[in-house]
Amino acid sequence: MSEISAWILSICGVVLLGALIDILIPDGKMRKFTKSVFAVIVLFVILRPLPALIDSGFGFKIDGGGINIDDGIAEITYKQKIGLLESDLKRTLDMSGYSGVKVTITVDKYYEDMRILSVACDLTELTLSGSASENKRYEDIARIASQKLSIAKESVVFYG
Repeated sequence: MSEISAWILSICGVVLLGALIDILIPDGKMRKFTKSVFAVIVLFVILRPLPALIDSGFGFKIDGGGINIDDGIAEITYKQKIGLLESDLKRTLDMSGYSGVKVTITVDKYYEDMRILSVACDLTELTLSGSASENKRYEDIARIASQKLSIAKESVVFYG
């Protein structure tokens, strides 16, 4: 049994023993004395782990009030944001007549607002529909991506 569960169990045991004795002892001065003694015993049982914590070097350290972010959570958040941006851009391209474009967004996640560095568009499975033009596909896709993501057209890269 771990130390914490043993400590909690001993607190519960002392409190239950106190309740039992409180029921059995008649009213009067002896009852008041018994309640006082059990209050002190419960206090000692609650404070029992403190010397062990002090001897083990237990302490709190405040490092200038800074906030540390768990990198794992931040990484998951960035991946989710990038995934949403990619799917939103794919949906916009599909609605514009350029379906089948695979979009990969590269970001600078250490920048304050997760700045988009580049957008890679894989056109190997591109199918045109509606008013989409074969001759202007690079220009149109770059324009749509730059407007949707607020980036320069030069940041959009094509392959495939």
